[in-house]
Amino acid sequence: MDATEAEPGAAAMRREPSTGQAADTANRLLDAAAAIIAERGIDRLSTTDVGIRAGTSVGTVYRYFEDRDALIRALYERSVAHVRHALIAAAATSQGTLEADVRALLAAYLHEHRTLPAYQAVRTWQWLRHDAHGHRTIAVDLSAHDLLSVLGPRYGLALDDARSARIATAVRRADALVLAAFLDEPDLDDASAVELLAATETMLVAAILAALAD
Repeated sequence: MDATEAEPGAAAMRREPSTGQAADTANRLLDAAAAIIAERGIDRLSTTDVGIRAGTSVGTVYRYFEDRDALIRALYERSVAHVRHALIAAAATSQGTLEADVRALLAAYLHEHRTLPAYQAVRTWQWLRHDAHGHRTIAVDLSAHDLLSVLGPRYGLALDDARSARIATAVRRADALVLAAFLDEPDLDDASAVELLAATETMLVAAILAALAD
């Protein structure tokens, strides 16, 4: 699934697209926003420029999104959904060991950070909003639940609610580490990516094993 195939962020939209054509228009607007953010930065995004880039009017932008913030929130939601699908796809194929599976999942996550247009920018925007903590936690916890639902049965992990919660906390910390790394170095080079992958893999595997040992 590529970014244009993902569902638009319906929760942040003025109205949820009710037809295929409406969904196409919403995605075209979000694609335009992502392209502008990737080229100029999120601070220089305007609804007028989004309309121009999408080949439509600014009035069309406001038919779908209440304001600029709603547009960015919708792009964030669509991006998170895309990454979640990518991680589920990566988890579907066993690499043979728990450690290798965790490494493959983290590699897929870093790949999305490096290649999905505007993902770093909208993640950072969402992360820094004082009113977004609850939504941010839910998004990460959903991904943690997806992964544990695959890895648990595959490796016979006894995951009760308490253990799952501890592992979800470790996933949030690993996610924060990844986000901080890209904040510090947006164009993360290959060597740094390898170091980040190793650090987060060690963190997550240790958390999973510690949770299971209790």
